[in-house]
Amino acid sequence: MLSNLLGVPFEKEEEYNELTANNFPGTIREIYKSKNKTFVIYIKGIQEEIARQLDKNEDSGRRELEKLKANYIAVFDAEFNLLQNDISVPKGLIFSTILTEGDEIIAWKHPDFFETEEDYIVYYKLKLLN
Repeated sequence: MLSNLLGVPFEKEEEYNELTANNFPGTIREIYKSKNKTFVIYIKGIQEEIARQLDKNEDSGRRELEKLKANYIAVFDAEFNLLQNDISVPKGLIFSTILTEGDEIIAWKHPDFFETEEDYIVYYKLKLLN
């Protein structure tokens, strides 16, 4: 929503940082275009009251904040008509910019989300089923 946007003069940038410290709006993460569909991965954002409760200066607070950012997919047809939205995506994934010929999205586990460091990377192919 545009009404949630805050602005301050450049000279008062510190005030802006204070005003927006707990502002985590929704955003588009990735856009994928196939032959006849467009897939959009997005997050809805985090309520300011919830973000205010977390200590974003501590590693644990930043991890909790990341865990609250749920990813969703919206699907559009070739004419950009919305077919479906709010499709949940497994948490803790990092999405590549790759969409395979079979309309699969390539992703891998986010090590900070799972708080583990692996000796290898496992890639996942995410495919929406009708």
